[in-house]
Amino acid sequence: MQIDMQAAIQHLEQAERILLTAHVHPDGDAIGSCLALCHVLKKMGKHVQVVLDDHMPDIYDILPGFNEIKRYDGETLAADLVVLLDARPGRDGRICSSVSAPVLNIDHHASNDCSTDFAYVEPEAAATAEILYGLFREWGIVIDEDIASCLYTGIATDTGFFAFQNTKPEALEICADLLRAGAKPAEIASAVRRKSFHEVEELARGLGTMERFADGRAVGIFLDESFLDLELTDDLIDMARNIRGTELAVLLKAEGEDSCRVRMRSEELDVSKLAEALGGGGHREAAGATIMSNFHQARKIFMENVHSYLNKKDVEF
Repeated sequence: MQIDMQAAIQHLEQAERILLTAHVHPDGDAIGSCLALCHVLKKMGKHVQVVLDDHMPDIYDILPGFNEIKRYDGETLAADLVVLLDARPGRDGRICSSVSAPVLNIDHHASNDCSTDFAYVEPEAAATAEILYGLFREWGIVIDEDIASCLYTGIATDTGFFAFQNTKPEALEICADLLRAGAKPAEIASAVRRKSFHEVEELARGLGTMERFADGRAVGIFLDESFLDLELTDDLIDMARNIRGTELAVLLKAEGEDSCRVRMRSEELDVSKLAEALGGGGHREAAGATIMSNFHQARKIFMENVHSYLNKKDVEF
């Protein structure tokens, strides 16, 4: 059920035990938004947990509170309210279904169907962190350095450090205010982009799988089970995306024997539609999905959908 900002604030005020979560394969906006709201709620004296059903990339360990994020291990969780951030329903893994509490969804994805108990969705926002900034201001929250750092990370990463088409004047104005509150853009950018020597070696190995298909319109990177430990998928797909003449950049990565993750990027195509056809979601320019099959079968399924999408046939959107 779609609600407005004031109703979202009211639900947060009324709950005492609050569980915060976000989408699987958490990015800077998911983690930054969870931590920003966590800081605010803890200052109010509420009992707050941040639990994600996935591994947390350690490039975000610069953010205050990062070490308090817990990875879900299947235990029973208790809360008065679950807040699902930066994700449409179903993209949180097992978290929401494991808690007997209402779910408040705060999100900026246009594909969100607002099917949770309460949904405050603003598709025009560049990031969920941008939505939270407005909510905090309306709520009368004083944004300190910790909160500012988390919100800035969410906005900066979801706009590609202000290089993506979703970068609007509002996002830049908000980030200017966050800098005045103490966020340090150079430190955050350096932390998010840092890599070890081994990681750079793995990136080089991953690039070795890159190939062009669909008459040169698409570039794909295909990582089988030998790449299970490789986390830098954003870097790989961004490299593919920046190849001149590429309409669609895709990355398919095995996550186990019967599970593969798909990442897609495009400036010309609405990849959220392709992701939804595969059971996932995201934005027009950046989206993803999980295919529950082994690598070779997942690649076949994925390629069939890509070709159908590019040819505007066989797949209904």
